[in-house]
Amino acid sequence: MTGLMLKDMYSLRTYFLKQLALMTVLYLAISVGLMKNFSFLSPMLTMSVVMMLISSFSVDEASSWDSYALTLPVTPRAIVGAKYLLFYGALLGTGVIASVLCGVLDSFTYRNGFLEIAASTGGVIVVYMLVTVFMLPLFFKLGAEKARVAMTLCFILPFLLIVWGFSWLGDGAAAFVESLPWPMIATVGGLILVLLCAASFFVSVKFYESKEY
Repeated sequence: MTGLMLKDMYSLRTYFLKQLALMTVLYLAISVGLMKNFSFLSPMLTMSVVMMLISSFSVDEASSWDSYALTLPVTPRAIVGAKYLLFYGALLGTGVIASVLCGVLDSFTYRNGFLEIAASTGGVIVVYMLVTVFMLPLFFKLGAEKARVAMTLCFILPFLLIVWGFSWLGDGAAAFVESLPWPMIATVGGLILVLLCAASFFVSVKFYESKEY
């Protein structure tokens, strides 16, 4: 499975490094020049890394990787599992590294506190884990190009629901958020997220096994 993950990283390394450097400069300029806060840089870098990894599906499709993979001694479960590990590993790894680096920069500059940076990054990690739960099966089922439209909906709908919810609550939104039992929500939500990730993986395996290459 490690080899399958390395295959994706090697195929994307040039594109990935160029895009990561560009995004880092852009978001750093916004964080320093406009927002005066590094709690923007960390979550945006985390989000960008996951978005760049989506290109691995396009590379696989363009090179007919799946047809070749069927001749190798690897199972569909291993191929699908490598994608999930790559996405979730990159999401968590980037989030931790970016949070630590931004926390160090913040300690020498604006001193907004590491907790604010970690909270904003953690929120992005949770949201993107939920998005990939629905997004990855779509890519295995529909292919890279067709799934991009559905992927857009996966990002837009939660955003619209959140915006609508806060607009509906109005001035009471902040008080409502503070009144929620966050320890219980975190525990139950974490368990539900793990179950959703497991279900998403098994659905993706079924899609991959049934697809003709």
